[in-house]
Amino acid sequence: MIKVLIMGLPGAGKTTLSIELIGLLKMNRLSVGYLCADNVRAEANDWDFTTEGRRRQARRMQIKVNELQGDVVIVDALAALPESRAAIGADVLVWMDTTKTGRYADTLAGFIPPANCDFVVSELNSKKWGAILATHLLNQIERLTFMQQLHELAARGSLFKWLPHKASLDKKAAGQRAHIHQVRTDSGQHQHQ
Repeated sequence: MIKVLIMGLPGAGKTTLSIELIGLLKMNRLSVGYLCADNVRAEANDWDFTTEGRRRQARRMQIKVNELQGDVVIVDALAALPESRAAIGADVLVWMDTTKTGRYADTLAGFIPPANCDFVVSELNSKKWGAILATHLLNQIERLTFMQQLHELAARGSLFKWLPHKASLDKKAAGQRAHIHQVRTDSGQHQHQ
């Protein structure tokens, strides 16, 4: 599972980007879990944005995130404090840096921008950034799947069993290539020489 935190001030476009990204990932047959911090706050009926209120919210978010399942889990949250971001434990951090004002003075006053993040989104363009993030996540999942397969082969002791036969296979393949050359023509058809 890959956890993605899409964070930023209210009105920055977190939810819009999250929805776009979820659609793209599902089109690619991935299972997606989604958690919106606004819904968690509403469920707890806790609208306290003081430092202590944010810490409570971070603890609630941590519990909820750990309950989610999917190939990708997307968390849509203000995550104003570094400890809030750490509690979520995101593998990919996306900062929606599209607004400097925010809707609420207390939110803006307590917001600490991330020191490090994987993506900084500085424009309201969910189609563009959804595609960028989906591509990144699909590539990451492909690498993780490959690494998991290697670990499984290594655990079974069958990872390198094919190596002694590799040299003979390479010679055989080279011999076949010497007899059949494919040349691409302008029409895209192959001709054999």
